[in-house]
Amino acid sequence: MPNPKHVDTKMLSTLAGLGLIQEEAAAVMGCSAVTIRKKYHDVWANGRTTCHASLRRKMFEVAMKGHVGMLCFLAKNYLGMRDDPEAPRGTDQVAPTSIVYIQAVNRALGYTGELVPLGSGQMLEAHVSSDILPE
Repeated sequence: MPNPKHVDTKMLSTLAGLGLIQEEAAAVMGCSAVTIRKKYHDVWANGRTTCHASLRRKMFEVAMKGHVGMLCFLAKNYLGMRDDPEAPRGTDQVAPTSIVYIQAVNRALGYTGELVPLGSGQMLEAHVSSDILPE
């Protein structure tokens, strides 16, 4: 693949920010992925940082709209929360710490209603009354 004398760094950063992999960006830019890795590592890294920030922002927005699965994912990955390791597995019970956590999230979002355990090892998932879910 030909290596151009000049790579548009703004375009390269934008492509990285859109989530393209280096091989895809190289095809668009008319250079090789090796060129991007060797000569434009910092530009690529800045674009990827933008991509990651956008994803995190969208995940937070989804969570704040009441998506319990996303709330649980973020709690585990950002807050270090976890399922209760002492909770019985393979039963119809939800770990007590999970219920407390989900209730706290629901209160923070202004929801009320009863939680219904799903059972069979699904430790963090629970349903809330459909009349309290955001539209």
